[in-house]
Amino acid sequence: AFCIRGVEMRDLTGTYVNANCRKDGNTYVGSLWFFTDSIEYKAKAVNSTISLGKIPYSDINEIEAANTLGIIPNGIIVKLKNSNELRFIVNNRNTVIEFLKSKME
Repeated sequence: AFCIRGVEMRDLTGTYVNANCRKDGNTYVGSLWFFTDSIEYKAKAVNSTISLGKIPYSDINEIEAANTLGIIPNGIIVKLKNSNELRFIVNNRNTVIEFLKSKME
Protein backbone atom coordinates (compact mmCIF):
# COMPACT_ATOMS: atom_id res chain seq x y z
CA ALA A 1 0.00 0.00 0.00
CA PHE A 2 1.05 3.59 -0.56
CA CYS A 3 -0.48 7.02 0.08
CA ILE A 4 -1.81 9.63 -2.30
CA ARG A 5 -2.96 12.87 -0.71
CA GLY A 6 -3.06 11.09 2.67
CA VAL A 7 -5.26 8.25 1.39
CA GLU A 8 -3.82 4.73 1.50
CA MET A 9 -3.84 3.14 -1.95
CA ARG A 10 -3.12 -0.38 -3.15
CA ASP A 11 0.06 -0.88 -5.18
CA LEU A 12 -0.97 -2.82 -8.29
CA THR A 13 2.58 -3.30 -9.63
CA GLY A 14 3.08 -6.91 -10.69
CA THR A 15 -0.64 -7.67 -10.69
CA TYR A 16 -3.52 -7.50 -13.15
CA VAL A 17 -7.25 -6.86 -13.21
CA ASN A 18 -9.76 -8.52 -15.49
CA ALA A 19 -10.63 -5.97 -18.13
CA ASN A 20 -12.51 -5.60 -21.35
CA CYS A 21 -10.95 -3.35 -23.97
CA ARG A 22 -13.10 -1.36 -26.39
CA LYS A 23 -11.38 -0.69 -29.69
CA ASP A 24 -12.69 0.05 -33.18
CA GLY A 25 -16.25 -0.75 -32.13
CA ASN A 26 -15.31 -4.17 -30.76
CA THR A 27 -15.01 -5.38 -27.17
CA TYR A 28 -12.18 -7.74 -26.25
CA VAL A 29 -12.10 -9.83 -23.05
CA GLY A 30 -8.75 -9.95 -21.28
CA SER A 31 -6.68 -8.47 -18.50
CA LEU A 32 -4.86 -5.22 -17.79
CA TRP A 33 -1.39 -5.84 -16.36
CA PHE A 34 0.55 -3.32 -14.26
CA PHE A 35 4.33 -3.24 -14.42
CA THR A 36 6.91 -0.96 -12.79
CA ASP A 37 7.11 1.30 -15.84
CA SER A 38 4.11 0.40 -18.00
CA ILE A 39 0.71 -1.23 -18.48
CA GLU A 40 -0.17 -3.95 -20.97
CA TYR A 41 -3.53 -5.28 -22.13
CA LYS A 42 -3.58 -9.00 -22.85
CA ALA A 43 -6.59 -10.44 -24.66
CA LYS A 44 -7.71 -13.91 -23.55
CA ALA A 45 -8.75 -15.18 -26.98
CA VAL A 46 -5.91 -16.95 -28.78
CA ASN A 47 -7.11 -15.69 -32.16
CA SER A 48 -7.74 -12.12 -30.98
CA THR A 49 -6.36 -9.49 -33.31
CA ILE A 50 -5.89 -6.85 -30.63
CA SER A 51 -2.32 -5.98 -29.71
CA LEU A 52 -1.62 -2.82 -27.76
CA GLY A 53 1.87 -3.72 -26.56
CA LYS A 54 3.32 -2.25 -23.40
CA ILE A 55 2.32 1.35 -22.77
CA PRO A 56 4.81 3.29 -20.64
CA TYR A 57 3.24 5.37 -17.87
CA SER A 58 5.23 8.29 -19.30
CA ASP A 59 3.10 8.06 -22.49
CA ILE A 60 -0.14 8.59 -20.54
CA ASN A 61 -1.46 12.14 -20.65
CA GLU A 62 -4.72 11.77 -18.73
CA ILE A 63 -7.00 9.20 -17.07
CA GLU A 64 -10.78 9.64 -17.03
CA ALA A 65 -13.62 7.72 -15.45
CA ALA A 66 -16.42 6.72 -17.82
CA ASN A 67 -19.74 4.95 -17.53
CA THR A 68 -20.52 1.87 -19.62
CA LEU A 69 -23.85 2.24 -21.43
CA GLY A 70 -24.01 5.70 -19.86
CA ILE A 71 -24.94 4.35 -16.41
CA ILE A 72 -22.55 1.64 -15.16
CA PRO A 73 -19.54 3.21 -13.35
CA ASN A 74 -16.85 0.80 -14.49
CA GLY A 75 -15.11 2.45 -17.45
CA ILE A 76 -11.68 4.02 -17.75
CA ILE A 77 -10.40 6.14 -20.62
CA VAL A 78 -6.60 6.30 -20.90
CA LYS A 79 -5.59 9.28 -23.03
CA LEU A 80 -2.12 9.03 -24.48
CA LYS A 81 0.22 11.87 -25.38
CA ASN A 82 -0.03 10.85 -29.07
CA SER A 83 -3.80 11.66 -28.92
CA ASN A 84 -4.88 7.99 -28.96
CA GLU A 85 -7.46 6.85 -26.41
CA LEU A 86 -7.73 3.42 -24.82
CA ARG A 87 -11.03 2.39 -23.23
CA PHE A 88 -11.23 -0.30 -20.57
CA ILE A 89 -14.05 -1.77 -18.51
CA VAL A 90 -12.86 -2.92 -15.07
CA ASN A 91 -14.04 -3.66 -11.56
CA ASN A 92 -12.72 -1.39 -8.79
CA ARG A 93 -12.34 1.45 -11.26
CA ASN A 94 -11.29 4.01 -8.65
CA THR A 95 -8.41 1.84 -7.40
CA VAL A 96 -7.10 1.46 -10.96
CA ILE A 97 -7.49 5.17 -11.73
CA GLU A 98 -5.68 6.28 -8.57
CA PHE A 99 -2.85 3.81 -9.18
CA LEU A 100 -2.40 4.98 -12.79
CA LYS A 101 -2.46 8.61 -11.71
CA SER A 102 0.22 7.89 -9.09
CA LYS A 103 2.43 6.43 -11.80
CA MET A 104 2.00 9.53 -13.96
CA GLU A 105 3.34 11.86 -11.24
